[in-house]
Amino acid sequence: MSLDGRSSGATVPGFEMVLSGKMSKRRGLLWAAFLCCAVGSAGGTPQGRGQEAEQAPQQASAPKPASTQKLDSSPQETGPQDGEGAARNVPAVSQTVKPEYIEQQIRDLSHPSYRARQLARWRLEQHPKHTIEAIQDCLPQVEYNTGAQLIDLLSVLATHGDLATSLQSRTTLSEHANRVSSIGRLADNAVQAIADLQEEQAYEILIHHGARIGLPGVLNFNLNARMSLPGSMKQDELALWIDERFSGDEQAIEWIQFLKSIKTVFLEGPNIDSRYFQAVTRLPQVRNVKLKYVTLTKDDLELLKSFTALELLELNYTNVDDDILDTLAELPISQSLRLYGTQITQAGAERLAQQLDGIEIYCGGGGYLGVSTDQSNTIVSRVIAGSGAQQAGILIGDELQQVNGVTIKVFDDLRTELGKYVAGEKIKIVLSRRVSPLNPGTVELELEVKLGEDPR
Repeated sequence: MSLDGRSSGATVPGFEMVLSGKMSKRRGLLWAAFLCCAVGSAGGTPQGRGQEAEQAPQQASAPKPASTQKLDSSPQETGPQDGEGAARNVPAVSQTVKPEYIEQQIRDLSHPSYRARQLARWRLEQHPKHTIEAIQDCLPQVEYNTGAQLIDLLSVLATHGDLATSLQSRTTLSEHANRVSSIGRLADNAVQAIADLQEEQAYEILIHHGARIGLPGVLNFNLNARMSLPGSMKQDELALWIDERFSGDEQAIEWIQFLKSIKTVFLEGPNIDSRYFQAVTRLPQVRNVKLKYVTLTKDDLELLKSFTALELLELNYTNVDDDILDTLAELPISQSLRLYGTQITQAGAERLAQQLDGIEIYCGGGGYLGVSTDQSNTIVSRVIAGSGAQQAGILIGDELQQVNGVTIKVFDDLRTELGKYVAGEKIKIVLSRRVSPLNPGTVELELEVKLGEDPR
């Protein structure tokens, strides 16, 4: 067990690219499933389609009809004049759209002519905001075939390149997915398929910009707060790690909200701001949050209240102090809180312990020795390269006995004593070392160690 509670799993080079490759293959399957849910699940043949529909099957996104090419450059277009519908003025995409126009296109989704239905579908796609608003109002009242087409249209708009349109569509689908009806079942199927598809898109976009997504052991980090809890962080739970290597813009950050399978979030570095917190707090399944070198505001911490499944929170080298104790006490933490290298005082930590009854709380100054030991003793099993312990000459097999004159027997004793010091301070370590592998005798050594900062 290391002093920061991490496992010693090695980093697998190129893991992010392997994950991305697997997701690209799966994404094709999800598209197929998505189309089956959104289109095929409607069941039956829409009214009036007949042989015409067999010749030109309905697509997830209707192609632009030749007769509508003038829409791109002309403010008006004459609608279908095939003897089955009257000519109608069609506003250009840039023009303000009247509700009556959108309502007419929705009615035309049930037109006897396949061409008229496809044209209405295409026109609705050109005005997603107005279309979604109209669907919200009319979906509970329309007949089944039209409702199925509207669910299909919402499904396509839910994968729109504009995230505002995508979210508006998903929200509408989610509202109707709770209805006990045929349309409700269609909406529920669409919501699930879209969520899977958008998660795969989010993986690819975020990894492309430098985020790391994978199993914690492969990413080579663990939550320090879990060191004394039975059954450390499950290694089959996906984690998201964003640090200074992330190059995504605001739109890329917004894709974080679609990572519905993420259980652990690790945000690191001075570039982390409220945009990241607003995105991650939309993740429903997050149980573990680690923040390091992050400048936190009270509003940022308030956002963490939305993590109703939050088990563990770790704040490493952040700017928080006793002024935010009340906010921390209101967070829905169920297991452990670790404050490492913060400005929270020991008295503040004790106050938190009273407010968060039953929660494991560790408050340390942030001084990092750089060794691992077993929980039941202080025999060094690992020395971290470049750490103060290595530079001072501590070796694997040494048994640590004292920290600045205080006797230590087990790992928790060592952690408690080290927690009294900040990075940069010097401490004296008394240890015993075997003379040689062939000599059972030991010698006692006193070493001066300059504590550093936790490197991960």
